[in-house]
Amino acid sequence: MKRIRRMKSLKVITAIITAAAAAVILFALAGCSRKIDVGSVKIGGVALKELRIYAELTGDTPLKRNEKAEELRTHVNKILTGAGGKELEIADSEPGESPTLIFTENSSGGYDDYIVRLGTGGQVLFEGGSEWALKMAFGAFFEAYVKNGKGIDGETALADGISAGEPLIDYKAPEREAYIDDPTLLPLHWLGEWTTPAGMLDYNAKIACLERTDTRRVFTASHRGDWHRYPENSIEAIISVWAMGGDCVEIDLRFTKDKVPVILHDNTLSRTTDFADKAGKNGLPESDKIGDWTLEQVRELRLKEGSGGADAAVTPYVIPTLEECLVAARGRFFYILDKQKLWRYAELPDIEEIQPLSKKRYLAPYMERTDNFESVLIAYGTIDETEEGTLDADEALMIQQYFYDTYGRKMYFYLRGWTGRGTAEPYAETLEKESLTNSGIIVNGAFVGTDTDTNNVIRALVKAHPRTFFGCWTIDSEGNDSEAVWAQIYDVGLRGMMSNDILGLVEWAARLGKYIRA
Repeated sequence: MKRIRRMKSLKVITAIITAAAAAVILFALAGCSRKIDVGSVKIGGVALKELRIYAELTGDTPLKRNEKAEELRTHVNKILTGAGGKELEIADSEPGESPTLIFTENSSGGYDDYIVRLGTGGQVLFEGGSEWALKMAFGAFFEAYVKNGKGIDGETALADGISAGEPLIDYKAPEREAYIDDPTLLPLHWLGEWTTPAGMLDYNAKIACLERTDTRRVFTASHRGDWHRYPENSIEAIISVWAMGGDCVEIDLRFTKDKVPVILHDNTLSRTTDFADKAGKNGLPESDKIGDWTLEQVRELRLKEGSGGADAAVTPYVIPTLEECLVAARGRFFYILDKQKLWRYAELPDIEEIQPLSKKRYLAPYMERTDNFESVLIAYGTIDETEEGTLDADEALMIQQYFYDTYGRKMYFYLRGWTGRGTAEPYAETLEKESLTNSGIIVNGAFVGTDTDTNNVIRALVKAHPRTFFGCWTIDSEGNDSEAVWAQIYDVGLRGMMSNDILGLVEWAARLGKYIRA
């Protein structure tokens, strides 16, 4: 694993880059710190508000480079304005010695590696291996020198033991295996945007929400991970959700040719990977079907940014395995596993066949190997509208009981019940009486804020079953994935929400739960 080097003093900066520990420390400091006039903080003797942004970014065309520069400027200004500062403008030409934040994307560095240096005349030089590295570089600089009002110039750098030409911050990202084993090491692409309250990382608090001993907290779930900042369904997108304070990630299971469960939404590799550039070369299959590739072959592919597509940039990240996901989540957060026709929780002896429409591929061995049963919610419960395609409450209880009898471990529920099909209330009634943990039900899947009649039914359902944990999701494209609708969801009594805007949802939930000041 590569070493992480920091400034020679200011020990707190070591924590800034490594996610969860930083979140706890910075949150504690923020609560007692004085109000800082961010714009007046002096960088190289010049007030920050007087600086400009200049970026030298890679790209096939000037248009692409300009688009990336605008994204970078937007990111920097989002951090500044969020702290009460003013927006900075882009420099029209190379600034020379004028006070400027100079960002240089250097592909010779690692994708998530960056260096921050102090230049002359008020310049701060950011160099990173990707646009994301540059964004993290500014976030780290902001936390170290701006947010606390410290500022930086030659004299203060020297006082901190940093000689002329030495980096203020020199970050080398850890190897992938390191942050799977210890998720606090993940390079955070939202560094500087958000400080995670310690309470939102508390695993016992997440369980208290599911068990309804904490009736105020919102159980926040992300759809395919933090795909706005990392590739969808990547281990990086998954860990990012936890690091920002999220409780659960919905991910999709597929199986390779050699029967290894991996995390991929589509049955094909085209949308989310660089398959088109590698198929049929160096012994790799020509087929784009995930089932035609072994895990070893899949690991030759690289995921595309965000939700992928033909124009999406290729990242160094790879398709994760279920086993890797379980390692990262153990004692930290939960999963809703989708594509239930492709797998079953376990082979249940002496019990009438459960999930008859699903293939006989069992997850229990992976849960046992990673010593993580609790992170896998017994979830969804409806594959289609048929009776065979619906996991009823009695069957869900059998699955839970099997894991307890066999492994001595108690799993939680997040079943999908429907008010219109008459399954939501029977789920609650059955699970309340017999569950080893607590009942958890997704009501009708997606929440529709304008459906007053259904929402009144949900409100009555929640009132009739105060011990049941009820949730929904808000991931549609009809305007339901927003703060206004989250408030409606909370008002009808639902305490679980799944979103495409996970950082927005987490921030809202933090204010609502009084983890931060509203």
